[in-house]
Amino acid sequence: QDPALSGIGVEGQGDRVLLHLPVKALLSADTPNAPAGERLVHALGGALNTLPNRVAVEVRPARPAEFAAGLTYAVRLAQRLAGAGAGGNTPIVARARLTAAGEPTGIVLIVFDTAAAPNDGR
Repeated sequence: QDPALSGIGVEGQGDRVLLHLPVKALLSADTPNAPAGERLVHALGGALNTLPNRVAVEVRPARPAEFAAGLTYAVRLAQRLAGAGAGGNTPIVARARLTAAGEPTGIVLIVFDTAAAPNDGR
């Protein structure tokens, strides 16, 4: 019901759900001097905090030259999501993957159908 989540595309893939994030919402600031995409990141953090599932951030650049920047962005977004409550005590995986011909580029959150193993400090 949060309007910040309204632009997210949802795609089921059997053992996971892909949340296609609206890149424009992640890259634009809601207010001056605010981090880009703050409203969306906090809304996602709140929604994902209620799930025990493993979560990954995947940036899908179109060109090999964008791979390193995509991975850097994925790491930062995973950290921001964790700071907003997503994942609970389970780390959010960050990765980049080049797209195949005809495959859409963008930023995807992957929510796996299995819960992460409890983090017991070992």
